[in-house]
Amino acid sequence: MNLFQRATRSCFRKPVKSLLLLLVVCIISLLFLSGMASRSANIATKDSTRQAIGAGFLLEYNPENRSQRVDEACKKISELYPDGQGSYGGVHQIKYTVMGSENWGVLTDNSFESLKQDDIEKIAGVEGIAGYNITTVPTAVKHKNFERIEDADTDQTNDFQGVLL
Repeated sequence: MNLFQRATRSCFRKPVKSLLLLLVVCIISLLFLSGMASRSANIATKDSTRQAIGAGFLLEYNPENRSQRVDEACKKISELYPDGQGSYGGVHQIKYTVMGSENWGVLTDNSFESLKQDDIEKIAGVEGIAGYNITTVPTAVKHKNFERIEDADTDQTNDFQGVLL
């Protein structure tokens, strides 16, 4: 007598027990399937809500990374220039004398402090990112070919850079 014959005979001999076991298996299966369905519905709701709200992220200043990049640029400057003074990648290293004492200074310009467009494009190319905005810090600039705009209605006494209107 094989397994299927014994199972069939057991079902006919004990029909109540067989129906109860079938009911328990069906209930467990339904609970499992409803849990899976609610999980996928929850994920879909999160995604649609995130798209409706417009979730985003912000790239912020990292002082540790900046100091490492400055150190690397200073090493490169000392390799390129025998006296140790020069520029590389937006970092400028200079030597100056104050009251007989030699001092070193490191300056950076906007090309070093800004995000690179290539890096922004790499981040924007990641799946799930629909678009991006680039905002900059307002910087006062007085170009050599521009003249200061005077406004009689505004107090420009402490506006040394000529941008307050």
